[in-house]
Amino acid sequence: MKRIFCLIISIIMLLTIFSGCGEEATSSIVEATDSSSSTVSSTPEEPKEPEVQLDPTLYNPITGEYDLAAPLSTYPVGVMICNDAYTKSQPGIHTADMYVETETEGGISRIMAVYADATRTPSLLGPVRSGRTPFIQISRALGMVYIHAGGSPKALKMVQEKGVHNINALGSGIATVRDAEMKRSNANKFDHCLGVENKGVVKAMEKGKFNESYEYNSPWDYAKQPITAGEEAVNIEIKMSAQKTGNSFFAYDAEKGIYLKDRGTASSHKPHTSTSGEQITVSNIVILFADKFVEQREYYTRINFDLAEGGETYVFSQGKKLAGKYNYTKDGFTLLDADGNKMSLSTGKTYLYIMSNKYKNQVTVISDTVDEEAK
Repeated sequence: MKRIFCLIISIIMLLTIFSGCGEEATSSIVEATDSSSSTVSSTPEEPKEPEVQLDPTLYNPITGEYDLAAPLSTYPVGVMICNDAYTKSQPGIHTADMYVETETEGGISRIMAVYADATRTPSLLGPVRSGRTPFIQISRALGMVYIHAGGSPKALKMVQEKGVHNINALGSGIATVRDAEMKRSNANKFDHCLGVENKGVVKAMEKGKFNESYEYNSPWDYAKQPITAGEEAVNIEIKMSAQKTGNSFFAYDAEKGIYLKDRGTASSHKPHTSTSGEQITVSNIVILFADKFVEQREYYTRINFDLAEGGETYVFSQGKKLAGKYNYTKDGFTLLDADGNKMSLSTGKTYLYIMSNKYKNQVTVISDTVDEEAK
């Protein structure tokens, strides 16, 4: 009997041992399977694209882009360009880094074509006209060299008294050309065919010792993120004076992120092009509003603006309209947003207007559907 009992106990013990070994084996197989599955399902990380290294010496402080062919070698230059009703030919006008336009006399406007460096001027630029005080104020604030062909008595006095860097194209400071095509296209007017060539501008800057290093103080910052604030503004009509020559229309190309400039109004406009047919395009439009006053009454009523008090500004960038303020001193001017911070614009060219406070209602945002027949 004892033998039978011992035999039964032995069998039970053996079954218990084998059962435990089976569970361990099964557990090992499962663990191995899980480990293998984890290894197979993991995916290798994609290699990161190398960061583009931008050359700081090729930075253009007027556009905020790295678009220089060579490091800056001169002060910025601003060339006075005719823009009246007779002016049909403006060679090289599309090449500027920035534009400044305002009324000068009798509702007529002129344009200052601004370049970050003398070497960036085109082979021929014109027609070059006489200096006017509003442009001298901007030139002085931005530390530019103002190139003009003579000037109003007030303008010539200002450049001397304020020590504004300037080159008079009617003097011996720069070589000029009388261009036959400009004269023919611009109603055969003798004062509408004066041009300056790139080589002449570069040589004049060297002669005037304006080929030293210069730190440009930009009136605005450049946006690192897309501009989302502000109202939609894809088409803008600007009537800056009573004269039709002061009318401009801008249409926003969202794909390229630029505004295309036309002469005229929303109902009737034509592309504003250089003589060779290239249209003026910009990334930003800035309008400084100020009190307008008559500074001189002679054959023409000469106009100026009181920028020293600062004032309101409209900014159009990335299809948006922003409103702010600007401060102006002889050492520079700054655009400020509603919180008093320096405004940020898109990188690229800027079109700057100086307009009368009374013409704020003449800046109109048009719906994004404009009659193509207007063109």
